[in-house]
Amino acid sequence: CNGQLNQLIPCLSYVQGQATQPAQSCCSGLKSIAGSNPACLCSLISANAGSIPGINSTLALELPAKCNL
Repeated sequence: CNGQLNQLIPCLSYVQGQATQPAQSCCSGLKSIAGSNPACLCSLISANAGSIPGINSTLALELPAKCNL
């Protein structure tokens, strides 16, 4: 799953609280991972969100809803 983490780089500004909405490229990456490996997406968001400095885990957990998944 770590290889798919790169697809979520465009989400950083949102999950760091610097943007009010996730970028379109963030949602595209999120949807790509959800379509190809949904278990990986859950793992990436829940396991890694709290362990990366500067990431707001609450915002990370809101990403699927914000991207209409």
